[in-house]
Formats: sequence, structure tokens, C-alpha cells
Amino acid sequence: MARRVAVVGGGVTGLAAAHALAARAAQGDGSGVEVTLLEASDRLGGKVRTERVDGMLFECGPDALFLRSPFALDLCRGLGLGDQVVRADPRHRRSYVLFGGRLHAIPAGMEGGVPRAVWPMASSGLLSPLGKLRAALEVALPAGRTEADESVDAFVRRRFGPEVAERVAGPLLGAIYNDDARRLSLLATAPHLRAAERRDRSLLLGAWRAGRRAGGHAPAPNGSAPASPFVSLRCGLDGLVERLAAGLAGVDVRLGAAVRALRPEAGGFLLETDGGERLVADRVVLAVPAYEAARLLEPLSFAAAAHLAAVRYASSIVVALAFPATVARALPPGSGFVVAPGEPRLLAACSWLSRKWPHCAPNGELVVRGHVKPERRPDAASATDAELVAGVRGELRDLFGLTAAPLAARVYRWPRALPSYAVGHLDRLAAVERALGDLPGLVLAGAGYRGAGVPECLRQGVEAAERAMAGAGWAAAAPAAAAAQR
Repeated sequence: MARRVAVVGGGVTGLAAAHALAARAAQGDGSGVEVTLLEASDRLGGKVRTERVDGMLFECGPDALFLRSPFALDLCRGLGLGDQVVRADPRHRRSYVLFGGRLHAIPAGMEGGVPRAVWPMASSGLLSPLGKLRAALEVALPAGRTEADESVDAFVRRRFGPEVAERVAGPLLGAIYNDDARRLSLLATAPHLRAAERRDRSLLLGAWRAGRRAGGHAPAPNGSAPASPFVSLRCGLDGLVERLAAGLAGVDVRLGAAVRALRPEAGGFLLETDGGERLVADRVVLAVPAYEAARLLEPLSFAAAAHLAAVRYASSIVVALAFPATVARALPPGSGFVVAPGEPRLLAACSWLSRKWPHCAPNGELVVRGHVKPERRPDAASATDAELVAGVRGELRDLFGLTAAPLAARVYRWPRALPSYAVGHLDRLAAVERALGDLPGLVLAGAGYRGAGVPECLRQGVEAAERAMAGAGWAAAAPAAAAAQR
């Protein structure tokens, strides 16, 4: 008898899970599986969406895949998208921090906002002489002894001092995780830093020794810069959604089917939708935000629901503007900037998309993508699209003298869309695992758990499908560094 699997949520995590289950069903190996994919909205793909505007590509949500491991790249190739993969243009790697009202180039050799070499810091205008000296003293510090989690800010501040924490790590990691580095869990977001401290005592010395073992920091054999870990798709990132959806042969895909209730029944689960549909499944993959999972699981496990509800989500607004190619000279070399906390700006970050991804503007237009954090600027949430566009244009004018009228402007709002891994995140996930231990076949996956980027969500979806078919419950998140080795 076929196993019935319900996948709740049609973002990239749920799509990857349903695709993996459909592939297993197509193998005809006698394992028999019937899959139903339930998505509350009228489209699949979640935050991965591409809009085409006069021949240009505007990425409405994520604009790239960060390759911590080969998984996402291998998946793209398996979906027939290998020829569509493009890497960020290495000529525009320079980026900046807006601090004290001025743009400062981020020192070379940084890794996630953490220095890996002394000289680039010494020549940077971002740090004061005292700040540079404090950062260089990292080589003399002993390794920390605590095994407990700590914030990324606390770690960087302990190793390199307050200026690196506030002027480099804070802005960069805040942009990546859309949160304050003082809240971010080191063990959930950057466990490799703790591991490097334990192994090498000093991160700077460890990086220097690694360079010596590798024969120095020589350029690539062809003389070019090392390949960027950021990739995108020439056809737009929604091409990934389309290929995954095209592989759902035999899957019962139901759009506009928000799940209202979930409860155990007859060795499986009963799901009810807002439309009154009832579905019985042997296995359930919950590929929804943690707060939605908390709502559905509260009748089954109050403890699990409480821990899931504690996962914080932030909102984000993307303002995309396209300008004539002739105005590109107004911007400095590089790919964009992040804004240090405390700066009186609407923008939290801004990227010059068409420099990183020339395929987004095939006729040479300049596509600029501004990021606004309603948490940092509460008035942004209630602002109209026109007000947001005017605000971003005003800041581009103030910073770069860019006065040209845009060829196109779009605003994409993502309320409560980006999870933050606060200190103690892994302990929270372990508590959820214990609380759900008596509900085998219920699997949780998605950005709120084991990695928020698109590649991590894809990996979690495939792993969730495997666990669902094995009848296993959900396992607590492994540190990101361990997952990256897969």
C-alpha cells in the first residue's frame, strides 16, 4: 500500500521535498508514495520570484545562491540548468560600509566580517589607529574556554575589539541575516569561527598558517580572481522554481490551500484546510515558517510550539531601480554597500545588481537594489511605494549625486519573512526534537531551522523527504559548518 505524504508549504523547501518524493515514486521500486503539496498562496516558490521589466531581470527576493557546499549547484545541473549558472562578476568584488556618513572600502581578506589578515586592516580607513592595534592583538589572545553559545558580536568583540565588531562584522552580518549581530547565535550561524579558535587559538595565525600550507595566496592559474561563491541563473532564479515544479509528475499540487489544523489520526495525520478539505497522510513535511509550524503543532505539543514560536522573524523591503547606462559612472567601483547601525539612513544596504549580474540588464542599464529594514526604520512599514522609491532616490542623490530619473522602479515587501537565529538557537531546536519525539513521520524543514539561504532550504527539503520516507522524526539542526561539508 502506498504511503501518503503531505508537504505543507510550496516555497523552495517544500518544492524540493515534493520533487524528491516524486522522483522516488517515479523509480517504481515498490516503495510506493502518493504526494500532496499544499500551498496557501496562489503560486509556488515562496520568496524566490523574478520579474521581467523591459528586458531586465528584477529579483524580487533572493538574488543569488551562496554555495557553502556543492549541493545547490549539483541540483541545478540535475534539473538541466547547468548552462544557466553564472557567477558574480569578479571585477566588482569591492564593497563598502557606510559609516560616519562616508563610504569605507571593506578591507580585503574578510570572511563574514571577521579579519583573516593583518595588513588589509592596517591600511583601511574604516578603523582608527587604536582599533587597528586592538584587532592586531588578536594574535596574542588565548582561546576562549566556554562551550556555551554566544552572540557573533560577542565573539568578534572578544577576539578583535569593538571597532571591528561595530564597523565591519555588525553591518556585514546584519545585512546577511537581517538582524543585529548582538542577537545572532555564533553556533548556529558561524560555528567554524569557534572551531577555528579551538584549533588555532588565534584566527589570524590560523589563516596565515593555512595560507603557508597552501603555498601562499597565489592567483588562480589563469591569472584571474578566485571563483566567486555566489551564483545566479541567467534565466532568473525563478527558473529553479519552474524546473522543480515541472518535476512534480504525479504530485497533487493544491494552491490556495492553507492548512488550518493538523492532528494525529489512525497512525498518521489528518490535515484540514481553510477551504474545508480534509486529507489523511501517513507522513507530513511541514515546510512553513516556524511560527506557522508553532500554530499547527500547539494542539499536539505545547512545548514544541512554544520553542518554535520563539524563533524571531524580521520583515524586509526591496526597492529596485533601473537607470540609463550612462549614469553608472556616478557610482564608485564595486558591487554595493552596507550601512552601519546608527547611521540615519533609510537604506540598510544597497547593491548594484547589474554589475554583479550583467545578465540582469542585457542592454547595459544600471540596476540598483536597495534593502530597507522596517525594524530599523519603523516608518518604512507604513510608507507608500512612491515614498520608499523617493526615499531611496534621495539617499542615492546625497551619496553619489545620482539625480537621473529611473527607467523603472519596483517595491517588493516581505513581511515577517526572514528568520533570525538568536543565541541558544540550537538548544531550542534540540528541545523541539525532544518534544516531538512521540510523533514519528512529522518532519520540519525550512529557513527557520538549519540555514536560511536558498541552497540550505533546498538541502533541507531533500533531507526532509528522505526522513519522511524513513518514518523518522525531525532531527535537531546540525551546526552550519557540518552541513556545509556535505
